[in-house]
Amino acid sequence: MFADDTGIFDPQHVLYKYIKDRTSEDGSDLGAKLIKQKELTKESAKEQASAGLNNLDLEDINTFLNLNKRYIEKHRFPFIIAAKGRTKHSILKAFKERIDNPTELEFVEACTQVELIAYLRIKDILDKDT
Repeated sequence: MFADDTGIFDPQHVLYKYIKDRTSEDGSDLGAKLIKQKELTKESAKEQASAGLNNLDLEDINTFLNLNKRYIEKHRFPFIIAAKGRTKHSILKAFKERIDNPTELEFVEACTQVELIAYLRIKDILDKDT
């Protein structure tokens, strides 16, 4: 598999090192840097919609907002997960499972998720040509 062959999910991968080199040692400024972007890209909006995150009821919205607030307070960066191929239930489950993890572990997981998002988007682009 591509990911295994390239080591894309290895914590020493280029994205992990890039982020680590450009944020404070404890990662406390990563959230602010990511939040500055504010708007979802077209791809992000499509991926979140495919997971049903664009049609949440009030209870789900409050649950996500609550979890996100707690997550950011603890880790100082937003929860990141590749939404493609997931459901709101699987994302909520992952949120609840990961929220109490140590921040260093979550930082590595956030980098892994960003790399997975990039991989899935590149795969979609290349698969269109076949």
